[in-house]
This record gives sequence, C-alpha cells and structure tokens, in this order.
Amino acid sequence: METHPLSLPEIVLIIGKHIPLWVSREQRYDVVVWLFKPKDLVAALSVNKLFYTVLTPLLWNTCAYPYDRSQKYLSSSYRGTLCRFYNVAADVFTKHSIHIRYLDLSRYDPHELHHLSQLRLACSRLRELRLSHGVDATNAGRLILANPGLQLIRWKRYIKFLDQPEDLRVIFPLRQLRYLGLKGWSINAVYLHHILHNNANTLEEVELGEWSIVRRTPLMNDQWNGLNPSTLSSLTNEEQAEAIELIQGQPLWLPKVKTLHLLVKWSDTCKSAVCNLVRSFPALETLRIGFVNNELGMRLGKNLKEICPNLRSILNTMPAFDSGSVPSPGYDGISYIVGACSPGNLTHLELNRWEFDAKLADALVKHHGGLEILDVSLSDYHHIVQSFENMGKVLERCTRLREFSMYNDSRLCKEQHASILLNGLKACKTLEWLTLVGFPFAGPDESGEESEDEEEGDLETELGVPGNVTLTPPPPRLFELLPGWSQGENKNRGDLVVPKDSLKIMVFEAVGQLPVMKTVDLNNQRFEKTPFAIV
Repeated sequence: METHPLSLPEIVLIIGKHIPLWVSREQRYDVVVWLFKPKDLVAALSVNKLFYTVLTPLLWNTCAYPYDRSQKYLSSSYRGTLCRFYNVAADVFTKHSIHIRYLDLSRYDPHELHHLSQLRLACSRLRELRLSHGVDATNAGRLILANPGLQLIRWKRYIKFLDQPEDLRVIFPLRQLRYLGLKGWSINAVYLHHILHNNANTLEEVELGEWSIVRRTPLMNDQWNGLNPSTLSSLTNEEQAEAIELIQGQPLWLPKVKTLHLLVKWSDTCKSAVCNLVRSFPALETLRIGFVNNELGMRLGKNLKEICPNLRSILNTMPAFDSGSVPSPGYDGISYIVGACSPGNLTHLELNRWEFDAKLADALVKHHGGLEILDVSLSDYHHIVQSFENMGKVLERCTRLREFSMYNDSRLCKEQHASILLNGLKACKTLEWLTLVGFPFAGPDESGEESEDEEEGDLETELGVPGNVTLTPPPPRLFELLPGWSQGENKNRGDLVVPKDSLKIMVFEAVGQLPVMKTVDLNNQRFEKTPFAIV
C-alpha cells in the first residue's frame, strides 16, 4: 500500500510554509509593517492531528509584543512568522512557548500584559531575544540560562536609571552570540570584556546604544588586554578572584565583528577605554557613531586607521542626548573618522550634521574613486551657503555616486542653493537615485521684497531713451515630464509640500538625461523612469 503524501510530516511542513501568515504593507519613511493574518494557517491546524502537530510551531515561531493595545500590525524586525501575544491567555502562551524561536519583549510592560512570572515561559530553543527595561534581571537570567544557544540578544534599559549600574553577569553563560546589543546601560568594562571574550569566535555585530556609558574601572587597563595590577591590592580576596577569573591577561580580539554601533554617552573617565575598544575589531566594515569632538575623532581615527583596513561604511547619527547642543564650527571630529578609511575604500556615508565644513569635504574628496552612497541631513541655519558649497565640491569630484540624498532642515534654503548641488551632480554618470527633501525653496517672488530692478524710476528702453516704463515679468515656466518618465506619490514623504515647478525644472535639466538615472524624489513627489527608457 502506497503512503499518501499528506501523511508525511515533511510534505505537510512544506505546505504549511506556503500558507501566508502575514501580509506586508509599506508605510511612510521606508517602514514595512506586517498585518497578522493567521486565519488560513489556523484552519489548516484543524485538518487532522498530523497537521496540528507539524504546523503549530510555525504559528508560534516568533512572538512580538505590539507597540500599543490599538496596534493591529507588527514591525518587520526579524525573520520568521509573527504571532501577537496580546489577548492570548497565559496558560495558552505557556503551553506553546516551547515553539518560540524569536521572542521580542522590547515593548514589554508588566503593567499592561501578563507578568513574566505568571507566564512560566518554557522557551528552551530561542535564537533571538529582545528585552525591555520592564524585564527584570531575574526573569532575563532565567530565559538566558534556559537558552544557551542564543545568537542575538538586544537589551534596552530605562534611561532615567542610567546612573545605577546594572549587572551584566546574567549574559555570561552565552557562548554563541552573533549580535550583542546594549542600550541605555551603565556598563562595567570588566563584565563587557568577559562577554565579548566569551563570544569572540561568533560575534558579528556589537551595539552599544544611545545613552549607554562604559564605566572606567581600575581593574582593567585601557588597552582591554589585562588587569591593572596596581589596583588589586585595594580589592577583597573575593573581588580579586573574580577579576582574575574574568580577565586573565588575554588581549580582546574579535575577528568576525563587521558592524559596530558606538552611540555611547562619552565621559572623561571612559574616553581612552572606548577609543581603544575599536582595536579589538580588525574586520570592521561598518561603524555607526554619534557626535565626536576633535579630540575623540583623532583618537578613534588613529586606531581605526591602524587596525581596521576594511572600513567602508560610516553612519553618523545624532542621538537624542547630543542633539540639544550645537558644537562650535570646526569642533566636529567626524572628518578624522572619514579620513581613517583607506583612500577610495569608503563606499557608503550617512551624515546627520549641523554643518558640512571644508575639513569634512577635504576628507571626502579623497574617496572620490569609491564613494557610491551619500546621505546628508543638514539643520544648519548660520552657515548654509558654506555647507552647500562644500557639498557641491564633493559632488563634482565623486563621480561614481549611485545614490545621493539630501535632507534639509533650514528654511533659509533657496533655489540657488539647490543649484549648487545639481551642478555637481551633472558629472555623476552612474547616479541612479536622487532625493531632495525638506527644501522650502523660497524664491524671490515669495520673499516680499522688491528687487532693485523693479523699483519705479527712470529705466532705459531698448532705444536707450530714459523713460518711466513698467516691465512685465515673463510668465513662470511650467514643468513638463521628460519622455520616458512617470510621476507618482512619494509615500515616505506624503506630509510635505509639493515642490515648485521651478525646482523640478532645475532638477531634470541637471540629471534627467543621466544614462542610468531611475528615481527622483522631491519632497512628496516621486518620479520614475520606465524600464525601457533606461539605457
């Protein structure tokens, strides 16, 4: 008697994986959310006992806590299917928690949902774990101890408790981490050293998120390679034994880490230690960093240049704790970080700046042969002309750009400022995507000021005879799409004003005929070239 295919667990599992559990929906600002649609998969569970047994783990593979009670969708943060556990009974959740592989408690609040102690989670095969400040060290420790195979842990603490050091020792048992993320922590450097050392052969990404502080400790020297013997005499026997056990003089070396998020709150007591930490990542390719002054920039740049020859992507952002104070001109040290990359090695740069100074422009020009993606956000009100001129010089030299984005937050910007950028982009024959967002483009016709040429008075006529003549300005040009282009809505920027026709004319006269140009985003409008029109 032949076996029916639907009686084989392998066949049932393949069928189950093809049943849509969620549907993607694109939101503004490039956010993709997933509508949870378990109806079809739940119906398949009722076919028979085999279907129920095989397909139930798919339904519970990933559990994420929604942002609020009214939210009907979940953020796409990770792989696998998504299962909301709001409105799920505690006993049901406990029963099926053994199937969970990806558990997201980053929005967990014990006052709004079942308390973890009531759930009695039976998770033992977790691969990824995200925790919020609402998860206490006891429950976090239980989850971590029960899941030694964890590959990702991301734990966010509450900012207002930053001055209260937290105990990282609950993470000590893990040995297979590929991603370590700590946000809002007051970090004991000895404990961080031990965690990194335990996972040195597997870690690929390390995140020290915003507001985290790496506290300097006398137990360990600033080079992250051993204890400071002169301080051991002041410790108790128990403290000495723990320190010697955690750090036995081995240099910290993580050969697989390619991405580092260094959005820490810099303090005078941790500068040397954190600057030297980057020397532990020889394979580093991507660095995400906040504001650094000249001193920190020089230190970090020196270490990056010596140890990280493969650095090719720098993402410079402004965490909330940095955005409140504007540095003096020339005080920003990001140019030293950019200069740490080997000439031509930098391919991707994102900048969130108050200004784009000449020092940064000079550092970028050295990478004209490799820079492909440049994303700049400016909020400068006092040096807008200099910033645009410096950026224009970079664009004129970096002719291999594929994507250029400019987000402007200055109401003083006018069309002539945009023309500086567009003139530089004319030489970028490889440009595929252009984004200009946030430009008010206040032209002379909107300024409310009369031009000197429009004042009443004696004007020269064409015959050279003075007379009282009123000149009628020519009608404004109307924008017309070039052949092969179509216009749509920029869903990511639907709340912005429609760009003026004069701007659209300027943009398309500059880049509309570039051979591989595909997309132009101007505030809330998107223009796309049809595939057959792309050379």
